[in-house]
Amino acid sequence: MLMIGANEFSDPGRNTFGLVIPGTLGQRLLHITLYGPFTLRDGDNPEHVLNNIESAAQQSGTLHYRISGLLRLRGRKGAAIALRVNPSSDLEGYYCNLSASLLPLLGKGTWIDRRPGLRQLHITLALNLKTAEADMIWERIAGEHAMQSVPGTYESAGIAVFRNGALWREYDLVGMCWRNRAEIFEIRRRERAR
Repeated sequence: MLMIGANEFSDPGRNTFGLVIPGTLGQRLLHITLYGPFTLRDGDNPEHVLNNIESAAQQSGTLHYRISGLLRLRGRKGAAIALRVNPSSDLEGYYCNLSASLLPLLGKGTWIDRRPGLRQLHITLALNLKTAEADMIWERIAGEHAMQSVPGTYESAGIAVFRNGALWREYDLVGMCWRNRAEIFEIRRRERAR
């Protein structure tokens, strides 16, 4: 699923998009950002983003990855602490195909999305931290007993699309169909009730 930052590219009259792979850890929703935030070029239809996600997914099925330790990132709004994601060949292929297909639609976007393969895939644990906060958290979790990896291979069967900072649609990679916001929340509600 793609996730959008705090409306970094807010522009009256323009939609801002983000694509992420959704997941959960206990009750916490997690995501791996694949692309964004970004806006479309003038005249492009938001449905083109959905079409490109669907086209890139034709060969995919579920997407697999491993978690290999911690990562400290620096952004315009502060530091971030994340889990490093090592994509499998299926996720890497999907990501590169999707990135290349979205480039012609890109209006405003981050530098990291200008060329497929630049983005370090990760799961954000904390972001927009002041340096002192980031240092304190990093020392606690990355100290002497630092986690080097989380055993196992994880999978995701969906790509979520955020539009103007809110969940808009999610593509089911197994069922090969789109779900709207209400359907997604109903599915997640049922999953939590189990």
